[in-house]
Order: sequence, then C-alpha cells, then structure tokens
Amino acid sequence: MLSNVKDKDKPNNREGAVYKIKCSDCQASYIGETGRNLKTRLTGHKRARRNSNANNHIAVHQLTNHKIDWDSAQCFTCNANYFQRLTLESWYTKLRTNAS
Repeated sequence: MLSNVKDKDKPNNREGAVYKIKCSDCQASYIGETGRNLKTRLTGHKRARRNSNANNHIAVHQLTNHKIDWDSAQCFTCNANYFQRLTLESWYTKLRTNAS
C-alpha cells in the first residue's frame, strides 16, 4: 500500500542531526553531530562564539577574525542513535578531508 504521507519536519528541525557549517573567509568547514535539532545546536555555537569558548572549534576559528557563514549550515542526515551519528560524523569528516 502506498502512502502520501510526507515527513513534515525539514531536516534542520529534526533531532539527531549530522551537519556542516562553513567559514565565509576561507575553505574551512566544521562537521558535527547533535542529539538536538540543528537550529538549537547553532544557537549553542553562536553563544560559544560570543563567549570565546576555547572548547568550541567554531568559536576558536572565529577568533582568527574569520566570519562563520551561519546561513550555509546544512544538515546532512538525521539519526536518533548516538553511536550511529558519531559514525556518520566521522564518515562525512573523512569524506571532506579526502575531497580537499
């Protein structure tokens, strides 16, 4: 039986995101994972940037006078399982490293 039900949540609104954020000033990008939705995680990254949090890679990169392109944030995939998200994050990071 076919169903016309579509997933109503956009990828950025789904919980369990594996995502990428780019720098506006260089080729750097950050790939991460979160159990929350992407919008909530971006808010956390922006707060870390404002607070110059040395434990946040995006905040540290911004301290080099580079601008983070928040609008470029893209959700690659969503997965509720933490260990699967870590594997996907690693895979996307390796894929990006090999493409460079």
